[in-house]
Amino acid sequence: KNRTTAARIRYAREAVKFGTKALSLSFLFNARAYEKNKERLRIARMTYQMETLPDEVYGTYDPDRPYVYVPLHLQPEMTTDLLGGAYADQLLMLEELRRALPDDIEIYAKENPKQQSFMREPSFFKRLSAIPGVRYLPPTIPSFALARKATAIATVTGTAGWEGVQIGKPVILFGLGWYMRMPGVFAWAGAQTVADALSWEADRGAAEAAFEALCKRAYGGITDKAYSRLLPDGDTDAALRRGVASIVSVLRSAPSPADPG
Repeated sequence: KNRTTAARIRYAREAVKFGTKALSLSFLFNARAYEKNKERLRIARMTYQMETLPDEVYGTYDPDRPYVYVPLHLQPEMTTDLLGGAYADQLLMLEELRRALPDDIEIYAKENPKQQSFMREPSFFKRLSAIPGVRYLPPTIPSFALARKATAIATVTGTAGWEGVQIGKPVILFGLGWYMRMPGVFAWAGAQTVADALSWEADRGAAEAAFEALCKRAYGGITDKAYSRLLPDGDTDAALRRGVASIVSVLRSAPSPADPG
């Protein structure tokens, strides 16, 4: 309810601002500012559309049923549209997963909280509703609660998969996630992947050892200022330089196309 109200207020505010600029003919004097207002109104409208979906779109959450939790990705975004390959079509992921799962295990899918109506047109929900045993849950249900109760977690490359590793849940991975070689992560290859994931037993020690080994192979620096808040010293420029140096070292160590070795 709070999210819906916030989305409605934002949409109304942006509509008033844009309308005021349009009536005042401000686009004749500052076209750039006018276009920025127009874009903000477009984003506010799409957010509002996602937050006001009819109740019949959503299924009910039953924590006592066995289920695979599928947190949907924000789209468009590199983590899905590039690293996901064919599963940039997240409905394809749900369809294939449903065919491979036992009938008594449902799929609980939950929308990304940042998703707008773009990439979620009416045909998306029509196709989603045609997949048996899939419940599209409302955004009010906490993601971590869903992960805790899940039999397994399935994702393209999402952070929820890494969270699954940490809490000892088997993870079915459809894309190229950075944690894809961690214990308990199973790259999608059809029905056998489901069988392997559901029979897996968590080993905290093995997960910690694998993560430590992964960290030792990691390169220094950052490539996006958005991650600067994670830096202990706050020196964004130095971290970016280290990131560039790491990329250069990888490129220089890569074999040339003419070198078969």
